[in-house]
Amino acid sequence: MSNLSDFVGGGGGLILRRQLFTANGTWTKSADIVGDQVFITAIGGGGGGGSGLSVSSAGGAGGGAGFWVTSFYVDVSATSSETVSVGAGGAGGAGDSGSGGVSSFGSILSLSGGTGGDRGQSGEFSKPGSGSSSGGGGAPTNGGRGFDGAGGAGGSGGGSGGNEESSDGGGGGGAGGLVLDASEKKSNNGADAAQGSKGGGGGYGYGSGGGGGGNFSDISGAGGAGASGAVLVEWLEKA
Repeated sequence: MSNLSDFVGGGGGLILRRQLFTANGTWTKSADIVGDQVFITAIGGGGGGGSGLSVSSAGGAGGGAGFWVTSFYVDVSATSSETVSVGAGGAGGAGDSGSGGVSSFGSILSLSGGTGGDRGQSGEFSKPGSGSSSGGGGAPTNGGRGFDGAGGAGGSGGGSGGNEESSDGGGGGGAGGLVLDASEKKSNNGADAAQGSKGGGGGYGYGSGGGGGGNFSDISGAGGAGASGAVLVEWLEKA
């Protein structure tokens, strides 16, 4: 799915065009483009949250947000169109969960997804999912660790931590992603264990990590899925 919108630019009869891709598609260069350049704001898919561990009363960790860039300059003078791919969010559920998918603009820009959070670890903090360290020039953000219910830091607001109850740690919050339009996305919370610790809240924005699952009385909650990524393309046209 893509959404194309116009904004009146500065003087000189220019219009700022914006096309937001939330699913795979194709960007086609307009005959009226000015300067043969576009600017990309994009993020890979968020990693899923890990599950609680039923034998340790430890919550799972939140998934990491996808790798992201803002206003990344791209020269499109030699192309008439580019394939746009949007990374899917990583699966949550039992275990360590899945990593997010890659978002890309042709072969010019590729942004890896965040890694999934670990399941709860016995006697120690569960390892949070991390933002990807390859594929672009953006900044990754990490999920929250499990057991103590700490939330993860994020580019547009980290997920909330899970609630501790006695020694039962809630799942860590997923890392925040990018907020690109009014349909602000939130990745899934980790699941609550029955009548026990709450799962961590997922992060806000496209590409945010899922929350880790909670744990109570040897019952483990599943981690939440990461949010899908997005690709925003902006350019100037003659009015």
